[in-house]
Amino acid sequence: MKKSKKKENKKENKINKSSDSYLFYKDLNLIEDAAIGLLFFSVALVFSTGILVNFTLPKLVALRVCTLCLILFWIYRIKRGEVKSVQKLVLYGGVILGLWWIFTTFFALHKPTAVHGVYGRYNGLLTHEIWLLIFFIIVSMPMDIKRIERILKLFIASLIPVSLYALVQFYGYDPVPWVQLQGRSASTIGHPVMLSALLGLALPFVITFFFQEKTVMERFSWGIIFLLFLLAAITTLSRGPLMGIVISSTLVIVFNLKNIKLPKKQYILFFSSLIMVLVIVLSIYGDRDRVVDRIKSSDEIKIRLIYYKATMNIVRDNPLVGVGMENFRIIYPRYRLAEENEIARDIVPTMVHNGYLQTALTNGVLALLLYLTFLISIIILLIKTYMNQKDQYRKLLLIGFLASISGFLIQDLTGWLEVSLTTFFWVILGLAVSICTLESQKPVMTREKKTAGYVLSVSCFFILAYLSAESINRIYTDRLFWKSQIHYVSSGWKETELSIIEGLKAMENNFYYEDMAGTLYARRFGETGDETLYKKSASLFEQAHIHNPFDTYVLLHRIELESLALRKGTITRLSQYGEYAVDKLPVMDKNNPSVYDMLTRLRMAEKRVPEALDLMKRAKALSYEHRKFYLLEGDIYRELKDYPGAIRSYEKSILLSEKEKLIKREDRLKPEWITAKYGLVFCLIQTKDYTRALKEIKTVLSRFPDNVGSYIIMGDVYGFMNDIEKAKESFAIALKIDPANPFAKRGYLKCVEILEKRQGK
Repeated sequence: MKKSKKKENKKENKINKSSDSYLFYKDLNLIEDAAIGLLFFSVALVFSTGILVNFTLPKLVALRVCTLCLILFWIYRIKRGEVKSVQKLVLYGGVILGLWWIFTTFFALHKPTAVHGVYGRYNGLLTHEIWLLIFFIIVSMPMDIKRIERILKLFIASLIPVSLYALVQFYGYDPVPWVQLQGRSASTIGHPVMLSALLGLALPFVITFFFQEKTVMERFSWGIIFLLFLLAAITTLSRGPLMGIVISSTLVIVFNLKNIKLPKKQYILFFSSLIMVLVIVLSIYGDRDRVVDRIKSSDEIKIRLIYYKATMNIVRDNPLVGVGMENFRIIYPRYRLAEENEIARDIVPTMVHNGYLQTALTNGVLALLLYLTFLISIIILLIKTYMNQKDQYRKLLLIGFLASISGFLIQDLTGWLEVSLTTFFWVILGLAVSICTLESQKPVMTREKKTAGYVLSVSCFFILAYLSAESINRIYTDRLFWKSQIHYVSSGWKETELSIIEGLKAMENNFYYEDMAGTLYARRFGETGDETLYKKSASLFEQAHIHNPFDTYVLLHRIELESLALRKGTITRLSQYGEYAVDKLPVMDKNNPSVYDMLTRLRMAEKRVPEALDLMKRAKALSYEHRKFYLLEGDIYRELKDYPGAIRSYEKSILLSEKEKLIKREDRLKPEWITAKYGLVFCLIQTKDYTRALKEIKTVLSRFPDNVGSYIIMGDVYGFMNDIEKAKESFAIALKIDPANPFAKRGYLKCVEILEKRQGK
């Protein structure tokens, strides 16, 4: 009897333990899902107006910290033996891809950029490996349909405030003064293309849930979310992602309409109503001209085709291991095509605008093949599972995953990597594999596997802990440099310099911040002429060049500083480093007209005017017609006393400024227009064409009636015409606007003196 009671007690204890284990297991799933939800919401929503990189840096911190939390759960699951085995083809494909990323980084053109990513994007090796880690964490989690559905709904929920904010921006009610891209919504994601692509990832699941809900109220709720996401996507005016959305959404709708049991007329009526609402809402938008301009615009397509052509040349020269992650910005100047200058001037892209070419360029053609093989293996797994699946709901979810991934791959033909988008894509990939492997839920963890799991997960934990702290330090540094720019305008130089010094200490040996600091010192030097500032600026540019010898813009800034120092008389001849930069720049960026523009200004500062003219001709030969080039050419001709040539150049600069104002629909003319007018008037005075000179200066005053300089020049012209009374009136008006102006005072007193002498006679 006693033995039988003991056996019964043991059985009861086992049952209680198993039920407790089940409850804890369920709670752990919920906590884990909450961590994934935190990842979704933080990466989607977080931004800061108090740093220079408003979106990507805060999202990078969110990505690293949330992944750190997921690793803690991963370690605990390893301890309990609850880590699910990964399908072999996917496992090997992902591991080989991750190892190839690491291997090719050793051959990167600029290794720090390859590891951390380019400033403002941070899509380097570290971020890629984090995405791959998240994928494997998701795949190895025990899953069921309800859990996958819950995670997908958290994903969708995180995009609801994003979409609402996009509409607020589109209709002009955004309280944050962002610089908008031609009226296109960017929301909290930071870029219209990324926003639209992200919504495209979610829409197939929204449509699936809409069709599968039982009650009218639930379907209505999903219909509203669908309309909200679609509206937000349209407000981005991003052609590639919208094409992906159309194809993926159509795929999901067609498959769901085939399988719904409720009357199809109900759904057709609902979608017709949605389209009507969509048209009505969009027609309310007042600035439709910008929408039309965006649709008609072909320049953006042309420039991307030029990027693709340059990229193919780079891949041809670096086919095996590429040039390193995020190194496109660094290597692009060497391969810049002259034809680019017919459309745009001095653009340095940080990405190819094609995800597949970007992969081939950064890590080699083999990396592209490995990446595509990895994705195709997941797609094949989804299709196979669909073909063998009997559960109708699961089949439709599988179609949702296929459509979501397909839409992303379509938009990636014109897209690029971004923390705010690619993070979600890797989670979706992980869930896609999970829904295909629901039957293999029983984890088999031997002691050897547990040990290997501990080593891997704990190593990842410490690396992520370090990277989380490092990304917070990046925000701290970026805020200091943001403060330095704010202080420069509001608080003065002392506070500005303190922020610069502290920022450089916080992030040592970072060429981008050194270049930024050098630029601020150069700006201050231009205002004060303090030789100490010149030396500090020069030193910072030289340090930046040491830390990244491939970046042309550091050398361009150094040449600009030399030109400024020569004009101010701080130096009497070009420094040795300046000579080095002059020789190096045309080699590094031979098809960039800005290089020859900067060298022209340098030769002008050196008084080597004939050489400056030759350089300007090279800049013009490369570039589309640009007002600044013609303005500088006018100054060169004026220096050579070729006044007819100067007049032609100034007239061309004026014409281009006016043309640009019309094309861009700007309210005011650029400052170069006034400068060109002044140069033209000076040359007309030299050729004694006073009547036309007066006419030109009056044109300036008709557009800028409070411009002191124009009244002073008009007074000079009247003086040359010997109309002293009118000259005196012009100087008097100038003094009325600016009583302390020394030129207006001197002109006025001179006129009074001449008039008094005449009256004395």
